[in-house]
Amino acid sequence: MTSLFSTLATAIPAGTSRCSSPNQSLPCFRRASLTIILTAFTALHAASLHAAAIFVMKTDGSEVRKVVEAPGFRNHGSPQWSHDGKRLAFDASPSNSASSKFFVVNVDGTGLKELGEHAMPTWSPDDKQIAYQNYGSAGDKAGTWVQNLSGEGRTWIVDGYSPRWSPDGSQIAYTDWRNVKAVDLVGDEHREFNDQPYDQIQVGFEWSPDGKRIAFVGTRNNQTELVIAGVGNPKVRLVRQSGLEGHASWSPDGKRLALIIDRAVYLIEAEGNGDPQKISGPGWKCSDATWSPDGKWIAFAAKQPNPK
Repeated sequence: MTSLFSTLATAIPAGTSRCSSPNQSLPCFRRASLTIILTAFTALHAASLHAAAIFVMKTDGSEVRKVVEAPGFRNHGSPQWSHDGKRLAFDASPSNSASSKFFVVNVDGTGLKELGEHAMPTWSPDDKQIAYQNYGSAGDKAGTWVQNLSGEGRTWIVDGYSPRWSPDGSQIAYTDWRNVKAVDLVGDEHREFNDQPYDQIQVGFEWSPDGKRIAFVGTRNNQTELVIAGVGNPKVRLVRQSGLEGHASWSPDGKRLALIIDRAVYLIEAEGNGDPQKISGPGWKCSDATWSPDGKWIAFAAKQPNPK
């Protein structure tokens, strides 16, 4: 069995410093002390999940296909492609509650496997581990955890939520609901990606393919913004008063973003002033769009339109 720490070690550049520890092979994690109101997340995430299944479609909106509907689960969300493009991780809940579990399934819909409770799964770069957010139920510590695909090796990482693993595996981005930050998995450094706190950070931000920027959606002064930011260098790409949701996802070439506006999937150029282009069909209620590693597909959660 490959441990979490041995895999992390292979992803961390040579020459990176390590802290003193009884086991010198283990990276030193700094536990950020954040004040989190879990009930606020419960309502936010449950509200984002009004989707009956996980689907995929081509980036032009064609060839829509249902991948999975987990038996006994009403709401689905947070699909994330494995880096080999063969599997999707996602979460689901039986009703509008925080009782979520997360799963892995093959893109053809076979091999559905439950991995545990909680939500917002994100793959390690080698697809051997999953980071996820834990509500703090059953006596567990709330925050971001990592585990092997077998469910073993569960390790608490940081007091933060909506985790996203960096492309090189050395950092995990997270939010305290007002800021987007990243924790270095070998040092004690936490980086911030916004210059001033937001009233609310939406879940589902994402690293750029080169690992230098993060795209996120935040609300401040009653204005919702799509932001593309490096450390301490925020840049507002799109401003809307309403309808703009989280789960910004980069295309593999870093030139476009997929996002949700008014419950529809849109694509937008990451640079410039072009308008978002809608690709989902009429009647679809979509959330959580994410780009496939080969750039050909978009996975998303949705409630399918009723047949006429």
